[in-house]
Amino acid sequence: MKILPTSPRERLLVKVMAGVVGLLVVLLAVHAMSGGKAAPLSTAAPSGPIQAPKPAPSAPDETDQGNPNVPEFTGVDPFVPLVTPAPSPVETTEAPPPTQAQTGSTTVVNGKSLQLVGLFMDNGVEKAQVAVDGVTYQAAPGDTFADDFVLVSIADPCANISWQTSTFTLCLTQTTGTGS
Repeated sequence: MKILPTSPRERLLVKVMAGVVGLLVVLLAVHAMSGGKAAPLSTAAPSGPIQAPKPAPSAPDETDQGNPNVPEFTGVDPFVPLVTPAPSPVETTEAPPPTQAQTGSTTVVNGKSLQLVGLFMDNGVEKAQVAVDGVTYQAAPGDTFADDFVLVSIADPCANISWQTSTFTLCLTQTTGTGS
C-alpha cells in the first residue's frame, strides 16, 4: 500500500514539514556540539596577555593529603611562544694590538684609495681590515666590501683583493718604534 501525496497542496505540506524537521535536526546538532551551553554574547579575543589566576594558598585537603608531588595546573596562553630566541649579539671584534707597529701598503683603484689596515682572526675565520677612502671594512675571503671590491684571499702579511677583472695585493710591513 502506497500513501503518496497526490494533490499539489499535500506535496507543499510535505515539503514544508520536511524543511521544519531538517531545521530542527540542524539546531539540535549545533546545540549538542556546543556542549549544550548557551552561546557567548561576544566572541572577540581579549586584547593583551592573559594572566593565569594565582591559586590562593590553602591547607592540604583529603585529595592531595599534603603530597608535594601533586602537580599544580594553571592556564597557559597557547599563542605565547614557550622559547624565545635570544637576540644575536653584534660582534665588534677588534684585532689585538700588535706588538710592533704595522703599516699597510696603499693603492688607488678606480679613483678610490685602498689601504690594508690589519689582519686578524674572528671566531676561527681569518679576516682583513681594509680602509677605502678612510672608511674601514672587515672582510673574510670571498666577502664583497665597499660595494665593488672582493677579498680574494689572505696570505699573512698580505691580502689579495679584486676589482672587476683586475687583482692586486696589499701587504702589512712591520715598523720598529724608538720606544718611550
